[in-house]
Amino acid sequence: MNRQLLLLRHAKSAWPAGVADLDRPLAPRGERDTNLVGTYLARRGLLPDHVVASPALRAQETARRVLAAAGSACPVTTDRELYEGDVAQVLREVPEGARRALLVGHEPELLDLLRNLCGADVRFPTAALAVLELEAPWPLQPAGRAVLKLLITPKLLIDAN
Repeated sequence: MNRQLLLLRHAKSAWPAGVADLDRPLAPRGERDTNLVGTYLARRGLLPDHVVASPALRAQETARRVLAAAGSACPVTTDRELYEGDVAQVLREVPEGARRALLVGHEPELLDLLRNLCGADVRFPTAALAVLELEAPWPLQPAGRAVLKLLITPKLLIDAN
């Protein structure tokens, strides 16, 4: 069974005065970008069957809006490790039967994970989506290997239309 790991950086967030980092919402551009990414996932048949997001509001909103735009009812679980911890630990907790897992988090953690898994040295702007083919079953260990199959950004999706 082919397994895929999708890494999605949260979409562009707002910076309202006096709002704690965890509570920052999406900016209008971020809302637009989540629709682009969700539609792309649906068109490419990349709907996840396991989704984990950071507890930060911008990541939660990104996950929910992307899944809604994709027409997916997959539940979103929250893991604080995606905000301030060991992102690789989240990989160890993906259920064995998952075919395609989506992690929604932040930079630099997701970019570091991408580099560790496949050696890719890329830019990872807000709402960027990386699709990795895994060479090992779940639970994936941090030293697991993966192949970067696709890296898409909202700008590329806009330019393609």
